[in-house]
Amino acid sequence: MGRTKSRTKKMLWRFWGYLVLAAAVYVWLGNDTNIVVALSLSALSLLYMLFAAPMWCMAPNTTNGKPCSNNAHGLLIGCWIRKHKWEKLKMVFRRQRWAELCRRSWSSIGAQAATVGAVGSFASAVAATITLIIKA
Repeated sequence: MGRTKSRTKKMLWRFWGYLVLAAAVYVWLGNDTNIVVALSLSALSLLYMLFAAPMWCMAPNTTNGKPCSNNAHGLLIGCWIRKHKWEKLKMVFRRQRWAELCRRSWSSIGAQAATVGAVGSFASAVAATITLIIKA
């Protein structure tokens, strides 16, 4: 019994960004929408998707040419290997590598979930910001 509870806590802690995104959707769908809360939840969820969501690294290996299958954190951070650590983040700033970054963003189920979550979080944050500016 205690083992199952511990496992559930670990899973909830590992995927907290998806719960925050669900809370942001709930805030948006509520009758009395608090824009500041929606903006905060969306920003937190976006940061989680970009830098903490569990997925595979997918950096190209020099030894066998296959993509790296080590665990990584977020859409923009690689695995524990120094060469892979910041490779995805560097791709954002090089226009020639955007296509490769997009391919990596759709490479696995975890990456697909994080990509969809990041797009949704970003759209929610932009909508909350625009609403906040218009109401001010």
